[in-house]
Parts: sequence; structure tokens; C-alpha cells
Amino acid sequence: MKKNERYTKCFKAMGTDVVIDIVGASEHKIQIEEDLERIKKFFDDIENRFSRFRASSELSFVNAHVGMYVQVSRDFITVLDDAISFHHASKGIFDPRIHDALVRAGYDRDFHANDLSHNSTVPDEKYVEMSQKILRDEIIIDRQHMTVWTARSIDLSGIVKGWAVDRAKQLIRAHVDGYIVDAGGDMWAQGVDEHGEKWYIGIEGTTDKDILMKVDGEGVATSGVTRRQWNHGVERRHHLINPRHEKQFSFDLSTVTVISQTVEDADVWAKVLFLKGINDGLAYANAHHMKAIFIDHNKEIYVSQSAQKNIV
Repeated sequence: MKKNERYTKCFKAMGTDVVIDIVGASEHKIQIEEDLERIKKFFDDIENRFSRFRASSELSFVNAHVGMYVQVSRDFITVLDDAISFHHASKGIFDPRIHDALVRAGYDRDFHANDLSHNSTVPDEKYVEMSQKILRDEIIIDRQHMTVWTARSIDLSGIVKGWAVDRAKQLIRAHVDGYIVDAGGDMWAQGVDEHGEKWYIGIEGTTDKDILMKVDGEGVATSGVTRRQWNHGVERRHHLINPRHEKQFSFDLSTVTVISQTVEDADVWAKVLFLKGINDGLAYANAHHMKAIFIDHNKEIYVSQSAQKNIV
């Protein structure tokens, strides 16, 4: 049996490391390399649209015109519409209005290019908590005219990476035997590796001896505090903020990983389950037949009932 080749492309986009692995026969090398380049350009375009750290991005344009209807792209409306749907599904735990809370927590610059630690705590500004305002009164989408109106700044980083991976995998043509599209832990795995084996995936903060997942034709996303945490005065903070309790930063969990039918779905629910905490999160995952793996701060592992079949 002829061994296939693995073709890899690594680059930075959307504040993280993106790694694309495509497995195929050597006679398809040129087409595979073209696919890899197309995916990179796609991620570059998505960052140009959705980065809150680029003044020229579409998101920054929307946030610079709070209280006004502004023209946006179809992709922007799609992602924002999905974010609103997940807000309702999570009963408000996922919220695209998180922008100002992130800034108040000290996450006001690109994490990978800057040290977010502050020696002193910045005094809180007067604000109305997100949970006290109904979302439909603060974000309005006019699909007929391709415009949006927001009452405050928004942030879509909690959903757009997963959405982008789901879109990027569609750029891979059918001449391959397997692939992984991985954007900082938000990934889709399909088919087999160069040895003809299913893809085996580890979980951040653990070793392969601790736990290993087998995934084929599913999306995976991990949310946690192993990477994005910093000191803000005397307090430790991280980027996972519960809109109902903006000033509470829990470190009881290290990571939550969700396996789902889309990476976007896994991306959002990994954050929601993390914010619910180990007890409520695991109970919720079991009640809703979600595939979820929880790693607490002591590196204890908790696996939902549905996820058992993916554990090696």
C-alpha cells in the first residue's frame, strides 16, 4: 500500500497559530499546495474583517460607529447573526457585547504581541452590565440593506475562529485522504493521516498518556486559561468573562474541550461550559448530550457521557 504524504502550512492569524495538515498522494502536490495557500489567504481576510486590534477592520469600523447603521459584508452579518443565536441558546452566557468588559479587564491589546499585565488596577468606569440590557434592543441587523446597528461595542472573537475553520475546510478539494485545520485549538479533523490512521488529538495542559481523543469528521474546540491570563493590579484575570458576573474570574478549571458537528458550535459551547464551572457544566453537557472534556486546576479529568466514545 502506497504511503501518502503530509503537507503542512503554519502561519499566524486571528491572534493565534494556525496549522493546516493535508494528506494526499504526491501526484496531487501542486493542487494541495494551492489549497494551503488559499486557506492562508482566507484566514488573512477574516482577520482583516473581525480583528478588534486592527483599526482598519470591519469590526473596528462598526465599533467606531456605535449608535449608527453601518454597511457590512455578508460574512459579518452571518457571524453576528450566529452570535445572537448562541446568546439565546446559552441563556445569555455567550454575549457578543463582551468588548467593553474585556477592555476593563485589561485585554485591550493583542495578547500575543503585548504584555497585558498592569501594576495597578484601572478604576471601573460607570457602565450598565450586559445582562441588564436585552440583546435585541442593542444589536439590530437589517439584512435587506446589509447594515447593522449596535448600542455598544461588540467582539466576535469568541465565535469567529470556529466559524472560520468550518469555512476554511471547504476550500480543500476532494483529492485528499485526510486533513486537519487547526486555528489555535479550534479544529476540524477528517479522514486519516499519512500512515492511514485516524487522527489522534491531545488536549492542552495534558499529555498523551493522560488523555487522547480520536476524531473523524467532527469539530473540536478548547477554551481555558492556560494561555490567556495576566495580572491586573493584585488580581489575576483571563479572557473568559461571564457577562452576569463580570468581575469574577474563576481559575477552578484549566480547560474545557467540546467535540461537535461544527467547529463553531464547539467553539462557543466550550466557552459556555467553562463559565458554568465543573459541576453545572458537566451536568449541562450530560443533559444535552454534548461531548465535553473538563480539566480542572489539579489536572483531574472529567468526561461527559457522550464524549466517552471519542476517548482512546
